[in-house]
Amino acid sequence: MDVTEPQPTTRGRRALGYTIDAIAIWLVFMFGFGFEDDLYNYTRGTIERDDFRTSAQLMRIGQFAVLIVYSTLMELTPWRATVGKKLALTEVVSEDGSRATPRQVVIRNVAKIASAGACGLGFWWVLWDKKGQAWHDKLARTMVVSVGREP
Repeated sequence: MDVTEPQPTTRGRRALGYTIDAIAIWLVFMFGFGFEDDLYNYTRGTIERDDFRTSAQLMRIGQFAVLIVYSTLMELTPWRATVGKKLALTEVVSEDGSRATPRQVVIRNVAKIASAGACGLGFWWVLWDKKGQAWHDKLARTMVVSVGREP
């Protein structure tokens, strides 16, 4: 029986899925948590620069934390993907092509902290890696593959 290795998705599809998810989470934080008020007040001079910078930094940390939790929960579903990945026609699988285990999904998403921690180098690693894996994929032994029809 001939077993073929799963093929990684294109870097463009991977970037598209991430971008869709990141924009959706940003919109929730911007308008759902009132950050637009801080931005408005800062531009009008009614909030100090340091207060605004603190608020902006907390927003970025919160967005990343939500992205990790959201990605973990969505990748544990039968979809095996976030909404962004689904729209980009991709999903997360184990390196052998089988469904990623819950342990792999948790490791993959928590390890995104390491990917981001080195000035984002772990995320950019997909550009040089033969399997198109980021550091968090390598640590969890997972990969992002295309599903459905090719565009």
